[in-house]
Amino acid sequence: MSELYDIYMTVEKGSGAFLGIWEKEENVIRDVSVDNHEIELDLSMNLCDGIIQSKRHICCDNKLVGNFSLRAELSFIKRGAYFPRVYKPVFSGMPGNEFHIITQFDWFRREKEYEHLIKEHNSKKEEFNLPIDRVHFVNSIEQLKSFFNTLNDILRTIYPTTDNLHVYGHNIRNFILVACTEFETQMQGILKANNISSLSNTYTTKDYVRLRDALRLKSYSIELKNYPNLQSFTPFKNWEKQNPTKSLSWYDSYNKLKHDRENQFFVGTLEVLLNSISACLIVLLAQYGERPEISQLIENNIKIVSRPMWIETHIYYKPFKNNWQKENYRISP
Repeated sequence: MSELYDIYMTVEKGSGAFLGIWEKEENVIRDVSVDNHEIELDLSMNLCDGIIQSKRHICCDNKLVGNFSLRAELSFIKRGAYFPRVYKPVFSGMPGNEFHIITQFDWFRREKEYEHLIKEHNSKKEEFNLPIDRVHFVNSIEQLKSFFNTLNDILRTIYPTTDNLHVYGHNIRNFILVACTEFETQMQGILKANNISSLSNTYTTKDYVRLRDALRLKSYSIELKNYPNLQSFTPFKNWEKQNPTKSLSWYDSYNKLKHDRENQFFVGTLEVLLNSISACLIVLLAQYGERPEISQLIENNIKIVSRPMWIETHIYYKPFKNNWQKENYRISP
């Protein structure tokens, strides 16, 4: 079985730098940034020795670096492996040893890149598409579509200005309950898909927050296009593991509404509702990226203001020979 390694280079009297990703399979190593590039190691050689022998290391002013050393660290992700319902861009090697990330954040540009890659490498388009649970994805899209339809009805009655964000009422309260239940359903589904058990008898925010970093939830913010006087919504901005319910203020309000409507009715505000729906959209993006179905659904109403930044050591790598293989996301308690 092959393993991916992050390669780092340290130059004499200089600092270390990330060099690239290499794959090792028994006594064969590959530079994953170039298709069909293989080196067979002698029995006495290790991975770094093989890279140095290949002369595929950093050059300065077209001259090979002089005194340097290489360090290999086992990568978090294997080549051709993916975590179910955890989105990451797919990396593909390009001619000329150029790093290139095919990202679902620009689907139309991605289609053009597909044409180039398929022509250059005699590849199949399916190699760059992550396997997804199509039934779940379609049902989630339909649920989100229903949310937007209901939200538009509410916003025709209550115009969402800053002054109106603290308005509350029965329809808003009931909508918050449905939206937050959907958030719980999505988070539980991701945990179950990766065989991550709850820390107690049932899944709670203590379990959900364990997915915060894996899904890059803090990196997303969105705006309502038709209401530019409102600030962007970042529902996960303050979410912390030490206090996973209270630090998720809109979810904390949902809990109060669910368990004590008579005394906590006033916490079910329009602002809580907008954050709840924003959270559902962000969680869907974090599972599937900006696929056409999502982009088409939100293009007239929602603007995605910020997204995660991706680096080579935190993305997926298309299979070298075989099909995509599902692996469970490894997460600490």
